Amino acid sequence: MNFYIPSNGSNEENENERTSEGKQHLNKANLVPSACLRGHIGPIHAVMFTADNKYCITCGNDRSVRLFNPTRLDPAETTREAQMNISSSTLNRNRSRIVTELPSSLPIKIYPTIHPYAISCIATDPKSQILLSCGGKTMACVDVITGKTLGKYHGHQGRINTVTCNEDGNVYLTGSYDGSVKLWDGRSSHSEIQTLNESKDSIMTVLSVNHLIVSGGVDGCIRTYDVRRGQMRVDTVHESITGMSLSGDAKCIAASCLDGGIRLLEHSTGDLLNTYWGSHVSGKYGLECTFTKDDLHVVSGSEDGNVVLYNLVSGKCDGILGGHTRPTCSIACGGGKQSSTKEVIVSGSYDGNAVVWASPEESYRWA
Repeated sequence: MNFYIPSNGSNEENENERTSEGKQHLNKANLVPSACLRGHIGPIHAVMFTADNKYCITCGNDRSVRLFNPTRLDPAETTREAQMNISSSTLNRNRSRIVTELPSSLPIKIYPTIHPYAISCIATDPKSQILLSCGGKTMACVDVITGKTLGKYHGHQGRINTVTCNEDGNVYLTGSYDGSVKLWDGRSSHSEIQTLNESKDSIMTVLSVNHLIVSGGVDGCIRTYDVRRGQMRVDTVHESITGMSLSGDAKCIAASCLDGGIRLLEHSTGDLLNTYWGSHVSGKYGLECTFTKDDLHVVSGSEDGNVVLYNLVSGKCDGILGGHTRPTCSIACGGGKQSSTKEVIVSGSYDGNAVVWASPEESYRWA
């Protein structure tokens, strides 16, 4: 769940400078706004790709969850001529026009509203057959194909900020404002298995890989739980963590922090490998970060509406993608080796839109 910290400050003074910088980096990133996932009313809180990297799921403040094919254009709205107009020259226009002029990606399904509150986070099982959505203190389990609600999970004392699933698909994990991580039986009983309550503040992100559970939160600690050995390791970054992501080879963790820095840590030891600063704006909203599918870049949202790509090794900015008019808090990367599509990035924003970024050659192929 993205959160906002009131402030009297403004980022407007840096807008022109960052937009200009984004144009300079555009050719290196080789990504342009190619399509838009439309339908949400109000802020989008989370975007994610399914396990096969073919489909994209979004959720937002309007309590809806939507399924899209981001790399196929909606034939009801789009023509090839309209798609051909989307090029690097589009970035020279007003930001509000960029999104409105984009063709629409193909909408597939809208899931029934089952939460009385805004949906803060979503996840799927490894086979993308089960959809997990969280609103308020409740997690719901939904069949992806039929949309039928399979069960609800209650137990947290605060808003759920993050949800994920283990690699076997039989254990669901949630992290909450109440400072706890809960493990749930995903098979039949829908009951709570275990509670991890070592955190001193809100849990913002939870990862599950093999027999390890990794949590990050506002207390600035990354806790790695070894389920088999019953051990816990604590790595401190000394700043509030708002988002984390695991690299494709599972060797590195990127942690987005509220001070405006993204820390790259070695997964097995917790050693700090790199820090990414300067090209994205952070401090008021909870920003996510992720790795591109080739693990060459760390991608972050930004409060000025940009999407920023940092070179994993050098730490330098390789691309600033400007298209949103409000903070861009959720980022997902798809395509790559597991898909017939090359690298694709989807960014979800508080402006109510999710933009699909791809190479000009790739986006032309979708029309």
